[in-house]
Amino acid sequence: MKIPLSKPWFTEKDIKAGDEVLNSLNERQRKSVEYLKKNKIISRQKYASLFGCSARTVYNDLQEMVSKNILWRKGKGKQTYYELS
Repeated sequence: MKIPLSKPWFTEKDIKAGDEVLNSLNERQRKSVEYLKKNKIISRQKYASLFGCSARTVYNDLQEMVSKNILWRKGKGKQTYYELS
């Protein structure tokens, strides 16, 4: 007996919208997405060490990705880390 495959939950329009969001990111943010695909999580400290940027730039970059639903923020204070959503 064959089990029918359900329709995917996303459409081509969703894929194009996702591409537009990724294209709107700066180079550091795009590289951090690639890093997260391999390493699953990233902290603010790790982001700063990978890209050699200030704490303010790290905060701004990560917050922008959270607001665009690319990342989820987990933890509090120094224990904060980010995952791909």
